[in-house]
Amino acid sequence: AERLDEWMAEREARVEARVEAQVEARGLERERALLARQAGRKFGADAASRLAAAVAGVENPDRLEEVGDAVIVCATGDALLARAEEIARRR
Repeated sequence: AERLDEWMAEREARVEARVEAQVEARGLERERALLARQAGRKFGADAASRLAAAVAGVENPDRLEEVGDAVIVCATGDALLARAEEIARRR
């Protein structure tokens, strides 16, 4: 019975970790989509699609936050993309 309890606890911990990872991944996807939408509203559809590609592999929420700040402060789509690409390289 004790081994079964241990096995159940281990299984529960693995499932919990998997669910947490999925929730985090969905949150990052939503954040990247929001950044692309904001870039599109400010600089147009081309900037939005280019930004989406630039941040597609960024998994660090702090880096995505920096890109969000760049959407606000950059004056042109090209400046935003240059900044986003620099941020993405740091991951």
